[in-house]
Amino acid sequence: MEKIIYRTDKGISIVNPTGEFPIEDVIQKSVPKDTDYWIVDEKDIPKDRSFRDAWEWDGAKIKIDNVKKQVILDKKAEKDAKLNAKQEAIDSIDSATTIPELIAIVKKVISVI
Repeated sequence: MEKIIYRTDKGISIVNPTGEFPIEDVIQKSVPKDTDYWIVDEKDIPKDRSFRDAWEWDGAKIKIDNVKKQVILDKKAEKDAKLNAKQEAIDSIDSATTIPELIAIVKKVISVI
């Protein structure tokens, strides 16, 4: 099935024509005016969308920009580290044996949220 792709400031947008309308009408309605677009086969679009924000069109196919990919990986690692710190803080609640310890742990939990 054919797809329409075009570049935006954030990467590549994909339009999925249903076949209900002529593709030219879909392009006119869906692709911003004065924007280059390409009609590609669905098989030429990566199935893995993990790095969609790093996709670039090189004129022949969609490629993953390695610099953008690394930024995505770094952000994910940072998010995962924050989630782990939050979970560790929550898990430590059970170790509190006094009210002051519990208050300190709750403050720690709140600080990592």
